[in-house]
Order: sequence, then structure tokens, then C-alpha cells
Amino acid sequence: MTAPGIEVHGLGLRFGSRQIFDNLTFTIPGGQWVSLLGASGAGKTSLLRIIAGLAKATAGEVRASDGQPIDKRLAWMGQKDLLYPWLSVRDNVSLGARLRGERVDHRRVAALLQQVGLEHCADDRPAALSGGMRQRAALARTLYEDRPIVLMDEPFSALDTITRTRIQTLAAGLLVN
Repeated sequence: MTAPGIEVHGLGLRFGSRQIFDNLTFTIPGGQWVSLLGASGAGKTSLLRIIAGLAKATAGEVRASDGQPIDKRLAWMGQKDLLYPWLSVRDNVSLGARLRGERVDHRRVAALLQQVGLEHCADDRPAALSGGMRQRAALARTLYEDRPIVLMDEPFSALDTITRTRIQTLAAGLLVN
């Protein structure tokens, strides 16, 4: 599935009397990697959440360049891993498919767990994992969705430098494919 571009037109966001952004307009061509940089509180997370359909702007619109809805073609990985503590790592990875009532591709889950180095703890609960392992499980869950648009909101910010670099490299390699 080819990734559509993302078009943001006249986007505005206000929290009370505080204007976060106003008349924000830009286009991201399909298939591009883009990073949002800015100070804490600048609205990066809010913008990503609006694009993902998880929050509403106070003005403007977000659409795909092909005119089709974005939401069904998007995978989201937030700042927190949001792993369900009562599910195994394996079941957390396939959670989206299970919630949609789709058949789980167990071979794909196993392959993703192998790629992120978690095949040995597929049956473990998140509480048994280190922070880096939890982030890799969340990455596998995001990649299992196999969507052409992937939004990641500081997914590795809580990790130590060595683990962060390793997981960023892993994510970049897996997202290319």
C-alpha cells in the first residue's frame, strides 16, 4: 500500500486563552520521513494527535493527498508503550487485529518478535520486561498494523542513550521494509 501525502490546512489549536498554533499549513509528500522539532509545549504531540484523529483542532483540517480517510491507514506509537498488563507480549502485539475481530497472523507476530529480539519472552507479561523491552514490544505492535502512515510521538524518549540509539536504528530498519 502506497503512503499518501498528508495535507494540513489552516490548522489552529487553542487551550483556553493559550494559542498553540494558528493557521498552520503544510504538506508532507507520501513516503517521506519527517521529524517534528520544537521546544517542550510547542504543540508537537497535539499536532500528531490531530493528524492521527485522536484530538480535534479548533480550526482547519487534515486530509490525505488522495482524498481518502487517513485513520484506517495509520499506525500510532505514543510516548508511553500502553501495553496491557494482563496480556502476554504476543497478545499485546496482535491486539489491534483482535480488537477489530480479525484473524491474527501468528507467524507475522512471531517474525516481528524475532526482529525486535523478544521471541524469548513472547509469553511474558509486560511487568517482566525492562523499559527497552517494553518499547520494542510497542514497536512490534505498531509494525504489526502494517499501515502506510506511521506516527511516532517521542517513543524512545524515556530510554537510556545506548538503548535509545539501538531501538531507533531498529525502528528505522523495520519501517523501511
